[in-house]
Amino acid sequence: MQDNVYSPGQGSISPPPGFSVVKSSGYGKFDLGQCFTIAMDAFKVQWGPAIGITLLALMVMSIAYLSVYLLIGIWLAPIIYAGFHMMGIEMVRGRLSGSTIFRGFERMGPAWSSTVLSTILYMLPILPGLLVFGIGFGVSAAQGGLDQADPPVAFWIGYIAFILSIFIAMPVIFYLQGRLILVHPLVFDRGMGGMEAIKESWRVTREQHWMLMLHVFVVGMVAQAGVAACYVGVIASAPFGAAVLGAAQAQLLGEIDSATYKSGPAKVAGQPTTGISPTSNPTPTGQSNLYGSAPLNSVGTESSTETNPQDRFDVDQDRFGR
Repeated sequence: MQDNVYSPGQGSISPPPGFSVVKSSGYGKFDLGQCFTIAMDAFKVQWGPAIGITLLALMVMSIAYLSVYLLIGIWLAPIIYAGFHMMGIEMVRGRLSGSTIFRGFERMGPAWSSTVLSTILYMLPILPGLLVFGIGFGVSAAQGGLDQADPPVAFWIGYIAFILSIFIAMPVIFYLQGRLILVHPLVFDRGMGGMEAIKESWRVTREQHWMLMLHVFVVGMVAQAGVAACYVGVIASAPFGAAVLGAAQAQLLGEIDSATYKSGPAKVAGQPTTGISPTSNPTPTGQSNLYGSAPLNSVGTESSTETNPQDRFDVDQDRFGR
């Protein structure tokens, strides 16, 4: 039988104080209030890399969108965005790095398709307004009204319809974003295809859809706070908003148990944020999971093998130096 590549290795040691070892069947519960505590703990430890990665992502995506070869930009931008969308949950996991935004290249097909399909779904609510605006613009152009100082009524009808459609569509877009919040983690961490990840995210978030809609709205307000500060604040508000988003993703994936989460940044650089469940993160077979508990068997439960406390202490000493 093939080894379970997501099981912790045999060299596991006890998790440090404050970590919650959650045995999850695959998904967990969402707690909106706890998201900000988790996000702040992660952001305080990794704010420097987070801001740097945000600037790098903005630069790379700008180059992609402004590419002379438009087809290259259309192909590249969704892949970069998929990696950037993983920044928050990687920050919460305590393993954020410059390579995070390039994770899309690990699974280019699913990364591209999941991003494009999600974007199409987000655009659907404003299509009626775009259609009316297009008709009004076309009628105005046919009448030569676009050359006039005062455009004809058809143009203004289309323009107003488009603006109204945006305001009406925003709650729907927030709702859709909440339901699809797990798409990219499912693509990268659980190996799903683009459409499969969309369906699975929709299924998992069914019972908590209204709170997730509120969560996306709050994250949007955090980002807008940066825009209000003459765009300079976006450099900090965007990565913090990503951390809030990542906290929700980690909760829903069963990596954090909000009921037992203890606030406070990780004690050692590179450790996951306190309260994260390392057993739900992929660890290749044969490697030790620094924060894992006892080894898991094929059904995902703890092995009955007991570890001698002295042996566990020796493992600690060997890992960190006597």
